[in-house]
Parts: sequence; structure tokens; C-alpha cells
Amino acid sequence: MTQIQKLHERFLGEKLDVNDPQIQATYQLFLETWKEGKAGMAKPDGDPNKIDQGLPYDCNVGDTNYRTGQPLPTGDGTKDPNVDKYYTIRAWMAVTSYLISDYKFLYE
Repeated sequence: MTQIQKLHERFLGEKLDVNDPQIQATYQLFLETWKEGKAGMAKPDGDPNKIDQGLPYDCNVGDTNYRTGQPLPTGDGTKDPNVDKYYTIRAWMAVTSYLISDYKFLYE
């Protein structure tokens, strides 16, 4: 929850208590997105609704560090930034999309 509080402060300038309804709503968005993603990943191979562990091309970071040009870790998916083995990256993407869609972020 503290990460969600930090994001609300960073994106929206809101200093909210952990029990604030906005923090709770943002957490629920994260949790429900994560659950749905995990369920989609657990579908059997061949199911058209199965979600792959790899991030879609538009969402992955490539093979090299943008600033240094050094190769990024790859392999078992625990360190590969283009693999979302637990659907956590995409759940956080939903949260950041939610926050940057807020009126205060867009227009103030």
C-alpha cells in the first residue's frame, strides 16, 4: 500500500492515508487486474484467451539498456524485463494508466 500512496503523491500531489478510499480503490484495481491476468495465464495452451508471459511488443523494453547500451538480463523470466511471469508488471501498468488518466494529472 505504501507504493500506491507514493504513486498518488508523485502523480497527483495527494498525501493520502493508507485507509483512504482512493488508496483502497487503487489497490483493488491492482488486485483485480492481477487476479484476472493470473487466471488468463493459467488457461490451457490453445485457448484463444490464454495470456502469454511475455509482454506485448509495444510494452517491452527491448534487449539493451536505453542509456548504457548494455544487454539486459534474460533467461528464466525472473529478471527478464520483457517477461511478466506473475502478471505483476501489467497490474502496475493498469494502476499507472489509471493515475495518469486523472483530471488532476492531465489538466492541472
